[in-house]
Amino acid sequence: MPILVLIESPGKQKKIQSFLGNDYEVLATCGHIRQLPKDCLGFDIDNNYEPEFENMPEKADIIKKIKAKAKEAEKVVLSSDSDAEDEKLIIKLNNFNSFFCLIINPILN
Repeated sequence: MPILVLIESPGKQKKIQSFLGNDYEVLATCGHIRQLPKDCLGFDIDNNYEPEFENMPEKADIIKKIKAKAKEAEKVVLSSDSDAEDEKLIIKLNNFNSFFCLIINPILN
């Protein structure tokens, strides 16, 4: 299985795929897929204020697809644009289901 590259924007998916070639599979998250809980603080005070993200219910289909592709992948690469919003997305994905991740920032400007 190729290396899985996760990006935010589906509009960039084909272009990035064309740059990377067949050794990679590019998949767009279509925005954020995890968030802080709305019913509590969302940080583990006893664990150095580690954030406690939860999956967004409306993103269940893309989460299922990411998990399936990640299980088949040799590696999972998280890629972001050079803006703060994409960096937040990467932070949330980095602890997603304990996948081994490399953070590449930015892959495209």
